[in-house]
Amino acid sequence: MTLLAISSNASFGQANSISVEVKEDSVQQILFAKYLLDKLYVIDTLKRDEQDRFVISQKDTLNEGIYALAFNVEGGNSILQFCLDNTVESYSFYIDDVAKPQTTLTVKGSKSASVLNEYMIFLRDRSIEASQLPDDENKQAALAELTKTVNSYQRAFVDNNKGTLPAAFVGASLPIDIPDFENIEEEKERGVARWWYNKQHYFDFVDLTDDRLLYTPFLYNKINGFIENLTSPAPDSISKSLKFILDKMDPQSDMFRAYLSTLLTRYATSKIVGYDAVYVFLAEEYYDKGFAYWVDEEKLAKIVDEAKKMKPTLMGKLAPDMLLEDKDGKKLSLHEFESKYTILLFWAPDCGHCKKSMPDIINFYNDFKDKGIEILGICTKFYKDAESCWDFVEEKEIDIWLNTMDPYHQSRYKILYNINSTPQIFILDKDKNILVKRIGSEQLEEVMNNIIENDAAKQNEKI
Repeated sequence: MTLLAISSNASFGQANSISVEVKEDSVQQILFAKYLLDKLYVIDTLKRDEQDRFVISQKDTLNEGIYALAFNVEGGNSILQFCLDNTVESYSFYIDDVAKPQTTLTVKGSKSASVLNEYMIFLRDRSIEASQLPDDENKQAALAELTKTVNSYQRAFVDNNKGTLPAAFVGASLPIDIPDFENIEEEKERGVARWWYNKQHYFDFVDLTDDRLLYTPFLYNKINGFIENLTSPAPDSISKSLKFILDKMDPQSDMFRAYLSTLLTRYATSKIVGYDAVYVFLAEEYYDKGFAYWVDEEKLAKIVDEAKKMKPTLMGKLAPDMLLEDKDGKKLSLHEFESKYTILLFWAPDCGHCKKSMPDIINFYNDFKDKGIEILGICTKFYKDAESCWDFVEEKEIDIWLNTMDPYHQSRYKILYNINSTPQIFILDKDKNILVKRIGSEQLEEVMNNIIENDAAKQNEKI
């Protein structure tokens, strides 16, 4: 059995590197990977050199963070997670069994890498212990006691390893000690007070200026938990939470750059109705104000311009007025169109999706027209193609609602409503504020029922 080494120490003539000895002569290569946000990226394939070693050299050119070595074993890969420690020039790993690298690892020369491995083994053992608890009336109490043990260990770990990367990310995962608020009599109000306390102190143990945390999966999970569990899903609330997080970071740091870019992409591609407002917020608050210094001028202008196009029709805003005309040329202003709820339907006669959607919309209208709902159809063709609009109305029998067009695009509705495709559906209240937008025809019934029920509940609360 040969001894393989991922070498880094000075005795091997390799400064600024990491050495791993493996008691397996079948190992031919090892994948070397790094964490960024919540993902693990392979950055190199390490192969055995002439001296029967694997070498990660010049480690000081890599960001401090959590890295991984992946060994090909029967049934897949086994993973060794380790801390890249630039406080020491070189250190070594010794692995007895590549099928169980984390639990058979010995570290020499790096306290950070050593204590991280001890911590991960501790968590693994407690997880096994929890899974083996009998499923009886004592299980919840035993789990609670086990949680206390873990929390106590974590706090001692942070105190004993201050300044190290492991202490930084373990500290980031420490639970908040939330007061019982026994002075509040109502249980519901007491719960709300605890919730707010947790939100306000959620990042007490997290240093969001520490770039090292960017290269661990722990911070991403922490931040994601704040957004998903302690933030209302309303776009305004999400925007406030994102600002709260981003403003805690150094705007010149890799941390800020990575999270701002990731968050912008998340909300630019979100399928959740209304979340374009979060994209607009990020574009205006950070990109348009010069914080995204890494973005080239052309791309920056595109991001800001797209946000400006979206802004006029964000949910909650007053729908931009349009001067339209019907088949007979009679003029009509959107804001003069009287209805408890208005369904704005942008369509085109040569649009395949429009043709497929019309039966759903017709059925919806027949079911809801007696509930204060009217559809205002807008054909997106201009004067040369006006006849095709009215032919479509007749062919699809959609003259049951008012159909209009703006033949010379004088109201610039395609720009105001950012109409790049059809069909597009907007739901407005009686004052022409945008309630919902860009939903599919198959969603109309469910969405409209929710709106009507919510409005009825609000009226009952007033009474």
